[in-house]
Amino acid sequence: MVIFSFILTALLSVFPLGTSFAALPQSDMPLVMDADQLIYEKNADTITATGAVEVVQNGQILRAEKIIYNVADDFAYAEGDVVLVDPSGDTHFAERLELSDQMRRGVVKNLYSELEDGSRLWAKTATRESPRKHVLVDARYTPCKACEANPGETPTWAIRASDVTHDKDSALISYKDMRFEAWGAPIMYAPYFSHPDGSVIQKTGFLTPQIGFGSDFGFNVMMPYYHVVDPSLDVTAGLRFFTRETPQLNLEARKRFDDALLTVQTSLAHSKRTETLNGVERERDEKFRGHLKLDGLWNIDRKWRAGSEIYLASDEQYLDQYDIDDEDVLENRLYVERFDNRDYGSVELLAFQDLRTDLNVDQPNVLPFANMGFVGAPNSAVGGRFAWDSSFLSLFREGNEQDMNRLSSTASWQRKDILPMGLTSQLDLSMRADMYYTSDRDVAKSDTAEDQSKFENRFIPTANLEISYPLQKRLMAAQIVIKPMISLTARPDVDNDNKVPNEDSQDAQIDTSNLFSQDRFPGLDRVEDRTRVNYGTHVGYYTDKGDEFSAFLGQSYRFDD
Repeated sequence: MVIFSFILTALLSVFPLGTSFAALPQSDMPLVMDADQLIYEKNADTITATGAVEVVQNGQILRAEKIIYNVADDFAYAEGDVVLVDPSGDTHFAERLELSDQMRRGVVKNLYSELEDGSRLWAKTATRESPRKHVLVDARYTPCKACEANPGETPTWAIRASDVTHDKDSALISYKDMRFEAWGAPIMYAPYFSHPDGSVIQKTGFLTPQIGFGSDFGFNVMMPYYHVVDPSLDVTAGLRFFTRETPQLNLEARKRFDDALLTVQTSLAHSKRTETLNGVERERDEKFRGHLKLDGLWNIDRKWRAGSEIYLASDEQYLDQYDIDDEDVLENRLYVERFDNRDYGSVELLAFQDLRTDLNVDQPNVLPFANMGFVGAPNSAVGGRFAWDSSFLSLFREGNEQDMNRLSSTASWQRKDILPMGLTSQLDLSMRADMYYTSDRDVAKSDTAEDQSKFENRFIPTANLEISYPLQKRLMAAQIVIKPMISLTARPDVDNDNKVPNEDSQDAQIDTSNLFSQDRFPGLDRVEDRTRVNYGTHVGYYTDKGDEFSAFLGQSYRFDD
């Protein structure tokens, strides 16, 4: 029976592509063989197993109607609905398997494989010419997972080649007469194509062609070239050709340091564009245009890190015209952060480029934004814990536009209790102080009585009490949770007028996520003052499989207008 172990191991080593087809070493694990009949013919020196033959070892299962091994000729074959099932879930079907030369050579005829990831592979023959070289003849591969439900139909797209060779010495998979097919029709052809196998981390060479279409410049194609400078630095470059415009140069570089990394993307083109002046669209002459995107991260030590996120475009239309990005506003950021247990601090500089051609908006630069937060340990202060948050924000606009500087600091205390009957309560007490200095004030442009520059400060005490009574009911394979809630928020009357500029609290909304929040404004410039009560009920249905259905109904009632 040991011979069947060799047959199984040799069969596994025939398949040439991917991890699932890699050659597996022989194993001392027990081999289990089941067959209707096992015959040894002494004169012919052959061993024959017939009738629903099944061989199991190392989790692999080989099935065939017949397996024959000729000892004298050193030749073995399996035929009749040959099926191999891998532990990974890959399943391979073949009409016939042939092995020779002490199991170093082999041929699989009419191969069809269904891989665990949903992709499929066909080949007229799969040949193992040597332990280091495998060849597929008339091969077809598709990763189309949507086609898995109808395996007999033509896949949405596939790659076909007359010959596919996997050379382990060069770590290359090469294709002859490669055709890219969509619904069975060839749409792209290459007489030769190759790429590294899974054992190669980096290798210089051309990448897969990129094909696209844009309404401005028509069809485009690019053949990127990947160059390995060293194990820590690589570069990708390519010219993108358009049917209606001159080529575009694209570059990308990646550098890895011991404690940092840097990625740079850029492009350059010489093309025309249009711009709208006073509602009239005009075409501008051709000029050099491009973009730059730089991302960096430096892990200084276990507590400190710094980074950069730079994104610039030559004009408002460039990224959209060349289908690079559809962002409306580009953010540029330099930052440094510190993490220490529950405490956090950061300083960052922010600048924005607004690409919305239909809006005349001057995005302010943030120079800088500093933030510090300190949180005490639970139950460390009168059964609760203290916290302190402070921030400094400086907004700068070009020209005579409004600039703002804000210093804000909040000291708070929080305590949460769970009563024996299951009632939960959370009490939050806080005191916030804000100081503003505003120059080139917007209100002064329309009201000459207002000062151009002004200092303003305010103090905001807050008390918030939230009480809930969660109820839980266990079902057969799920649970239901009903949580009625009520909260009371109290603040003094705070003047939300033009004395304090509104830069970060303009988009205020009330929904299920913030109904019980102490302040429904998104920023600090506006404050939800006076007294209000919030009440509602949350109902959730949670299955053991992870499914979740929930609903919430609530209301917020203000005691003052």
